[in-house]
Amino acid sequence: MMGAKCTLDAIQEKDDDGTSTKNVKDVRVTSVEMASAMARLARMTIKANDLDSNIKVVENHSMDEKFSLDQKADMCTSELLESGLLGEGVIPSIRDAWSRHLKDDAVVIPRRARVLAVLVEGLPLDVNDTDKTTENLNVNAATAFF
Repeated sequence: MMGAKCTLDAIQEKDDDGTSTKNVKDVRVTSVEMASAMARLARMTIKANDLDSNIKVVENHSMDEKFSLDQKADMCTSELLESGLLGEGVIPSIRDAWSRHLKDDAVVIPRRARVLAVLVEGLPLDVNDTDKTTENLNVNAATAFF
């Protein structure tokens, strides 16, 4: 619901005298959600906050060739990041967004990410206690707890 929050903040910007500085019609958000339950929940939340004239929920995948925007977007926010960073196809999705959906000077959030890795040594996962291949295995202190 980041789009809803940003939209609400944008349309409620006020000058010092309390008059609105933005026209509500100037702010448009398209949310792309491929999970039906999440798309339905998004629509309910948008309607409950009277933002249905500003936010449209499209139930689809952003990389679907049939999906397109009326015009290229100024901003893209993504929740495709899971703990492994690359498991949900974030790189192909963002590349597709840049090529088909975003203006050249668009802002993408998150802007960057870092993958950290640690090498771990341990016994082979397919070895059990009765397996003869473990008799001559050198088990050091780092792997003794396996």
